Amino acid sequence: MFTFTLWVVVGVVAGIIGRSVEPKKSKLRRLPMTVLAVLGAVVAGMIGDVFYRSGSAAIQPDYLSVLTATLGAAAILIIARALEIYTQR
Repeated sequence: MFTFTLWVVVGVVAGIIGRSVEPKKSKLRRLPMTVLAVLGAVVAGMIGDVFYRSGSAAIQPDYLSVLTATLGAAAILIIARALEIYTQR
């Protein structure tokens, strides 16, 4: 459960940072960017958890899956920004 909480926190932080570095003329709002980042972090964290832990019942947080969640949140934000740029043309 603690690992899941870390995934959500990583997603929220990534969403806030991702929107802060966006240009002011961007149409992407803060809340949708944060929600996208949280979803990307949770999905990537779950995938990382399956691959790295593979059935272990350890209680401590899995930091490799948290790293994977960070990469997943960043990837989703990059894809969202690329889609926004592509649809503006």
